[in-house]
Amino acid sequence: MTSADILTVLKTSAETMANKNFYSGLRMKAENVRNIHIHMALQRMMILNRYITLLNKFMKETAPASSREKQMQTYETFKTLFDL
Repeated sequence: MTSADILTVLKTSAETMANKNFYSGLRMKAENVRNIHIHMALQRMMILNRYITLLNKFMKETAPASSREKQMQTYETFKTLFDL
């Protein structure tokens, strides 16, 4: 597993936990418990932002280099496949 793969898993996990904590906090009746859950969700969001920053640093998203002819061939292939 590469570091990019690990970061992707960590990012997904942090996002899931942030959502769970936030929505769990919204359902709580006691104000102090609600605030704790929302605070935990905010902490997870801060961690998530750090993972995203690391991912952007390690993985530069660039479009693949291809010629105009290759792009047209690909377009024509999918056009005939889907009868466009």
